[in-house]
Amino acid sequence: MGVQEQYLDFFEGPTLDIRDYRVKVWRNLPPDEQDRWVEEVFDYYRNTHGFPYFEMSDREIHRTLWKLRNKTPKVNGNVIMWNFLGSTLSAIYFPHIWEVSFRDKRTAMEAYLNDDILRQAIRLCFRIKPSVGPSDLVGAFTLGTNASVGLVSRFKPIAAKVVWDRYAPEGGLCYDYACGWGGRLMGCMASHKGLRYVGVDPEPRTHRGLLALSDKLLEVYGSCPADIYMEGSEDFCPEELHGQVDVAFSSPPYFDLEKYSDDPTQSHIKYPEVDLWLDGYIVDTFKNVRTLLKPGGYLGLNLIDYDEKGIVGGALERIRNLGFVEHETLQIQMAQRRGKGQNTNRAFKHEPVFVFRKK
Repeated sequence: MGVQEQYLDFFEGPTLDIRDYRVKVWRNLPPDEQDRWVEEVFDYYRNTHGFPYFEMSDREIHRTLWKLRNKTPKVNGNVIMWNFLGSTLSAIYFPHIWEVSFRDKRTAMEAYLNDDILRQAIRLCFRIKPSVGPSDLVGAFTLGTNASVGLVSRFKPIAAKVVWDRYAPEGGLCYDYACGWGGRLMGCMASHKGLRYVGVDPEPRTHRGLLALSDKLLEVYGSCPADIYMEGSEDFCPEELHGQVDVAFSSPPYFDLEKYSDDPTQSHIKYPEVDLWLDGYIVDTFKNVRTLLKPGGYLGLNLIDYDEKGIVGGALERIRNLGFVEHETLQIQMAQRRGKGQNTNRAFKHEPVFVFRKK
């Protein structure tokens, strides 16, 4: 049984090799033949393959994880340079990522279920993409299809590896207070420092994927097993971990920018207004983090503002009020999102990681 079958309620493997539909051949076909190819690929995804979930063999997963361990990240001063290595595994182990709402836009799954949008995306792949394979097709939903699809962010494992390695001592205990799609888990366990990982995420499907991913990391690296709890960070503060954590680092929900599920444990549902979210989720989370950290331990926070909600300023003010001292701010270089309505000539943008120390 492959990776996808383990985490999806239904999965039917392909019976046709989509690689036979070569985009360079299609571009030289007469229009009626181009239309026929589009319909055949449409029928393949709609009736045989299903949603274009990313696919990797177990051998490819192993190879990717070893590349991640052996890769030396590029850091320019306080800027962590962009690198996508390992991020595809977030889509492999968390297939429900394509059903998550971003800025109330259409999800990739909703785009796939729309016949017109699916045909547009297939034709766009033939025109400008390297293939009509799953990853290219999902990317095409966000480009020229008028689908208004929003794709959620996946924290890059290489960037996480830099942060853990920068602040954690050899064999240190690392706490991820919002595990998400496994990027920080991969970065921690790929470290050569023999780090130990503790993380929390309250969403059941995400928790299941995190456990499966951590099992694979343990199989490949033979490192310390990860401890991952299905609980919110605002509630997580076990006595046996008080004063034991060297580094607490995560990228928590940006309030309601990405709505991971309708589960009542989600922070944007428990605290449906910005001030409630800041005074409830943020304050309670970092009170717990303060208790779990060793004296002088590090707190890392990746958080951005959007729609003038003021969540960054509000969060930083509350963290200072809890007694944390600012240490430095890192910048993560990120590929600029492309697509319809994205009017920019910049290849990259930057997101901050605010770093504090416990007094």
